[in-house]
Amino acid sequence: MNKKKKRLIFLTLDPLNPVIQKLVKALSTNFETIVVSDQHLGNDYPCQTIFYEHKTSILEKFLLLFYKPIESVQEKNFIQRNVYRKFKNFINLMFLLKKFIGAFIHLPTYSEINYFLFKNKKVEESIILPDDICIVDSNLRHTLTINPMVVRASRVASLISIVYSWDNPQYSTINTFSKAYLAINHQNKRELEDYHNIESDKIFITGSLIHDYLIEYGLPLDTTKNTSTSSFNNPIRIMYAAVFGSVDEIMIKEEVSCLIKLIDMLNKENINFEFIFRPYPSIVDKTVFDSLQKIPNLTMHEYKNFITIPHLGNKSVKISYSKDDEKINQFFEVDVLISAGSTYTLEFSFSDKSIIHLNANGFLETKDSSLFFERLSIYGHLNHLSPENYDHNVVNNFDEILKALRNKKLLAKSGYNSYLRNFSNPFHQDQKLARENIVSFIDKYANQ
Repeated sequence: MNKKKKRLIFLTLDPLNPVIQKLVKALSTNFETIVVSDQHLGNDYPCQTIFYEHKTSILEKFLLLFYKPIESVQEKNFIQRNVYRKFKNFINLMFLLKKFIGAFIHLPTYSEINYFLFKNKKVEESIILPDDICIVDSNLRHTLTINPMVVRASRVASLISIVYSWDNPQYSTINTFSKAYLAINHQNKRELEDYHNIESDKIFITGSLIHDYLIEYGLPLDTTKNTSTSSFNNPIRIMYAAVFGSVDEIMIKEEVSCLIKLIDMLNKENINFEFIFRPYPSIVDKTVFDSLQKIPNLTMHEYKNFITIPHLGNKSVKISYSKDDEKINQFFEVDVLISAGSTYTLEFSFSDKSIIHLNANGFLETKDSSLFFERLSIYGHLNHLSPENYDHNVVNNFDEILKALRNKKLLAKSGYNSYLRNFSNPFHQDQKLARENIVSFIDKYANQ
């Protein structure tokens, strides 16, 4: 007689993400997996699904403004990065007000406010039962419309949080009421401890789900084989992956201006190059790039198969999930990636092709400083891309970009790519997927 599988409740606002669906399928081998989401999912979804949606009240939104910010760089500089939100002036005023109030009284954390708001909220009790194991994205902003269920899971069941993105621990919106946290790397583990006061023995390192496809494809390739087709006479194929998306038009324009300045410099220095621009995936209106499209030796990557879906609490988002093989093939169509902090940089590192990273903090101290670098400098998680001892790859001005391009062999030999791969998944050398580590952890947790 077959033993009945233990129930596992997956709370997510991103159920259509291929990465999430792969994890759901893997978990369903040993668990009766049920996805709870604010999206109506079809019968073809790989497990049972339940629709749930909480509509945040005006009072709840107001109370959530008065959380105590953590001590990360981007939270200290909240007003500088809050340039595109609706009612941004009101939100900024509330930020200043709570800083003033916080000087005299103790303010609750974002997590504590959510727990207070929803701990007694009535929800359908049968969705989450006392013996269930529940999994959730650790970022409460990414579970906005299901947070009453997240809080219930922490009260009656076993709640395990996955730190899905490498920048999440530097924001104030991490839940602190889970029984376990599955972090990407050691750096994220320290940030959860230092910024959110989460006990070290609750945090387990599993690697990044987003980068599993690269290991599955066998990357990095054998480094003894030369995969580059460029030669002395051929142009250097340079790719740039954009940092800012459609919600921040001011910074898109600044990013474009920075690229035009870079390309003008390459032309003046008689660098033989081709430039591939990879815009942020969510940008559908390409008119913001009109000035780039006029450049003769520049091509723009085209995303395909856009779908419009609810996404991470937003009612309607146009998004494109690129096919894995298409992304990997593009790695080997270029010689150098120039990075300003896009997550794509971490993916590209698995190709072992050369990377030049623009260190925003370094640029601020030079004549090449601009609003673009000022904004980037307030995102503390980007400092992880600018470690010491990689001076060939991490550059601080436009002249250093030229120097790096002229010494491309040094870029590949520096070990910078290996550092980024270890950051993405500390187990990648053993070809161990984050998905496997997560499933293994939950299996052991269920049987303890």
